[in-house]
Amino acid sequence: MVRTPADDTGRTSGHRALRPWRSKLAWAVAAFMGMQSLLFYTMIAWLPTVLQNHGYSEAAAGMYASVVSLVGIVGSFSTPLIASRMPSLRVPVLVVASLFLTGLIGLLFAPTTCLLVWTVALGLAQGGGLSIAMMMFVLRAQTALGSAALSGMAQTVGYLVAAAGPLAAGALHDMTGSWSTPLFGLVGVVAVLGWAGWKASADRTIEDAFR
Repeated sequence: MVRTPADDTGRTSGHRALRPWRSKLAWAVAAFMGMQSLLFYTMIAWLPTVLQNHGYSEAAAGMYASVVSLVGIVGSFSTPLIASRMPSLRVPVLVVASLFLTGLIGLLFAPTTCLLVWTVALGLAQGGGLSIAMMMFVLRAQTALGSAALSGMAQTVGYLVAAAGPLAAGALHDMTGSWSTPLFGLVGVVAVLGWAGWKASADRTIEDAFR
């Protein structure tokens, strides 16, 4: 989508762009930002502990956690290059959700088998998810002012939501004595991520709601 230059949109569009809190599209972007951030911070916080619970040494658990982080860098750089060649962000969103799901299901049902595959999938998903969220800040607004407003709202909401992830996962583990419940909870988060990403990838902008 071609963005309209700020000096062509006039004062009215600039005013509209400052009200993302009233836009359903902006809330979809914020939800996507929040879900991918929650998944990222929860896995960074607890993945080594989850792996040690399945019999991995502290060194091995740390190594696999490092794989997630390193592969995430690859996902962060490659996703925009691939997504920019597509007519919509919906395919990249579904790929990211599928990678998250693959990694989490692998940890749930085969934590001692093909662990490298599960950690690579999680790394690509985490890096790709953040890149897509950043792209949404630009593509879902018509002006630089709109992008800034959307980014501020989505990151505020997103990181507030994300902060609850590690705490909730730890609390669920303490209540149940197992990491299965928190991981199943994260599978539910992936479902919300996919839904929010699908909505946020619609060919619209936040300014459309105020026309």
